[in-house]
Order: sequence, then C-alpha cells, then structure tokens
Amino acid sequence: MDLYEQLMHAAHDAINEIQPNASQIIVTKTVKGAVYTFMNDLSDTAEERFLVSFQEETLDALLCIWTNRQIDLPSIRIRKGLLQINPKNGNTAVFLQGEKTIAKPLSQTIV
Repeated sequence: MDLYEQLMHAAHDAINEIQPNASQIIVTKTVKGAVYTFMNDLSDTAEERFLVSFQEETLDALLCIWTNRQIDLPSIRIRKGLLQINPKNGNTAVFLQGEKTIAKPLSQTIV
C-alpha cells in the first residue's frame, strides 16, 4: 500500500466513525511512521488543538478530506501553523485532488 492509499484508508475509517459536528478529517503521517486522524469542526479551537498536538512531531505527509470524501487543503491557519511550529514541516507531502493523485510540499501550498 502506497502512502496515499495508507492515508486514504485511515480517512475512510475515520469517516465511518465521524463525530456529528466534524466537517473534515485530517490524516497525518509523521516521519517516525505514526498515522493520526483528526476530526476538524473548522473552529479556531479545534484547529489550535490540532496544531498543539503536533508541536513535537515532524510530518511526512498530510491528507485533508471532507466528509463527502473530497480531498482539499487544510485551512491556511493549519498550514501556516505547521510551518511555524516546525520549519521541517515545509517538506510535508500534502495530497491534492486531481486526475492523478498529486502531492506538493506544504511550503508550496501557501501563497
């Protein structure tokens, strides 16, 4: 199973157990290999909780998926926050929607 499939599998498992107020699932894989899922209700509080939970980690990959299973970028607040807490996160592969699965480094998703 490749990296995209691994993260998508975790996202689909999380969607099956989604909390009522969650709008999207953010799946991360750390450089140490741990995979985490986070249910985001798009509130400032939830996004801050997400960022705090990764202060000690460097991410290898990130996938953000809406509950309708459409891939999207996480909010700009999350993307900038990940770079602020750890500049090495700039190399995190962020999966994008497209004909073929495309990943860009996190640092290139901030315009």
